[in-house]
Amino acid sequence: MSNFKITSRLCVVLLFIFLMIGWKAKTAHTQSTAGKPVEQVRKNIQVLKGLPDSQLFLLMNFVSDSLGVNCDHCHVKGEKNQQTGEDTWLWERDDKKEKSVARDMMRMVLELNRTRFNREGVVTCYTCHRGSTRPERMAPLPPRDYFGEALKPQPKRVLPTAQEVFAKYLSVVGANHQDILSQAIVMRGTVERVERAKASGPTEIVFKQPKQGADS
Repeated sequence: MSNFKITSRLCVVLLFIFLMIGWKAKTAHTQSTAGKPVEQVRKNIQVLKGLPDSQLFLLMNFVSDSLGVNCDHCHVKGEKNQQTGEDTWLWERDDKKEKSVARDMMRMVLELNRTRFNREGVVTCYTCHRGSTRPERMAPLPPRDYFGEALKPQPKRVLPTAQEVFAKYLSVVGANHQDILSQAIVMRGTVERVERAKASGPTEIVFKQPKQGADS
């Protein structure tokens, strides 16, 4: 019995040592690649050469937010991972023309900042796009009449209160407040999440009492 305890403890110690060695090796590899230029770590980098690899995904997230798109706007998805259900990405592929356009836009921004703003990042994707794939060409001018005079703003519409809406609903369905409270209200729908396929599916929300609900 004593030998069994010693052997079990030895196995636990050895397992811990192996895990620590693997974690340190992974950390060292991550640190060694993070400081390298992105073209030395990843394939088919044509515009962003010299950028530290640790900054690549931060920059890509900024670009996607500036245009109001997701990664698949320019990049190619592979087959889903059978074990995790997550998407795989073929980042180096050039199948989509949007990726070529994005490269041209990056070259334009870099050249503009280099020649006009002493290499400072004054102009970015967001400067023109503002969350849209198509930059705005016209300023939002105030409406004017035939003679060029600015039109007076229309009076702000006053929306009904929640109590007024609820009272109108009760009068239409022919019920009173107590009848509504005594019955459960069931809302059924479907949840779709692009980033997490496993989280998608049918959902049901049941309102049983005021300010109380059950989500399933």
